[in-house]
Amino acid sequence: MTFSALNELYANDLIRSDYSLKETVLISKESISILSEASVNMRQWTMNSPSLFEMWRENYLECRQSSSDSDIPLKDLELIWNNKKDALKVAFNLLQQLSDKIPTKGVALSACGVPCDPLDILTPFTVRIKLLIQKLWENGFTWDEPLPPDIEFKEWPHELTFVQNVVVSHLHFSVMKTELLEVDKSSGASHKVYCLVDNFRMKHPNDAKGNFIVSKYRLTPLRTVTLPRLELLGSVALARLCVYLSKTFPLIKEGSLSFWSDSQIYLHRVKSVSILWKHYVQNKENEIKEETDPINWYFCDGKTNPASKLTRGITIHNLMNDETWWTDPSWLLELDISAKGKTLTADKESVERQKAMMTLQMTMNSKYFIAIYVSDILNLTEISWYLNDVHRAEFTFFISYLFVI
Repeated sequence: MTFSALNELYANDLIRSDYSLKETVLISKESISILSEASVNMRQWTMNSPSLFEMWRENYLECRQSSSDSDIPLKDLELIWNNKKDALKVAFNLLQQLSDKIPTKGVALSACGVPCDPLDILTPFTVRIKLLIQKLWENGFTWDEPLPPDIEFKEWPHELTFVQNVVVSHLHFSVMKTELLEVDKSSGASHKVYCLVDNFRMKHPNDAKGNFIVSKYRLTPLRTVTLPRLELLGSVALARLCVYLSKTFPLIKEGSLSFWSDSQIYLHRVKSVSILWKHYVQNKENEIKEETDPINWYFCDGKTNPASKLTRGITIHNLMNDETWWTDPSWLLELDISAKGKTLTADKESVERQKAMMTLQMTMNSKYFIAIYVSDILNLTEISWYLNDVHRAEFTFFISYLFVI
């Protein structure tokens, strides 16, 4: 129980899901007992089940009102949680102040923090403002300089008002079975962004259902970086997130992971021998192959790749109705996806392939080295005094032999 609680504690919150009401009440009592030894008082318990609420009250646990009965919204990982509908929404603040200000680079930077989105649910929408800030840095705008009309920022505060309409189900699956759970991980890159997206996929007898888990992205550096290099960085981040999710969700089995990319260049590389590439690429490829199996990497069309939404950026209205982002591509929901994944072999030519080189190293005994490279007999005599007694006798014999010859 102690180990389980450590994985379910986030800052000062304990978040857990169970199927049994009795088990949930028992775990609640054990959590209070364990954390009380560290002088931590667990209180303000809340849930999405009225029956559990009554059982907590009967066991004298301090419970919190539902989200509809309280003026203060419930928070789950800083997301607004409607526990009656069991739905999540992204919290945003200072929206009115943002819309009343003159658009500047400082106002644009403040706009980045308006949506509180720890799981990066809205990243196809929020990535646009970060790309705008990067563009302002490149053009040399000061913090308080008004933005010109051609900079597309005025639509951003207006679109933020629709963020509260984005509702995400808190429940992924009604029944979680290990043998039916699969995880689809997709990565993508453009000259502006490299990113990754993870989705759950639960198989059923006649169909399959997918759900969004998490996404991550990084803006590309201002210096020029090749697209294959950015795709490599996105795949490294995907492999690292794979390790994190495997620890967070013990139900995920190693064979149930599928990795998707719309770059055939990278898929050629991941299925080849790492030693063929330059040292930087070698190290990254070795890290990827330690955490993932190259056999599980597949090719997908860029139009159906969820990560492509991040590389381009879309409006909040298009994001709300995008099934590829919230669930999975339609062809991925088919029962057998192995035939859909196009397998690739290693390519023979690449800019990242290292050039063949040969190094010849010669070693020479120290006493012969001194005799050959020191031409002055006086310096040679002075150096010989610093040799030890055994080497001195051997060295003197060698010098006399050299002069006799």
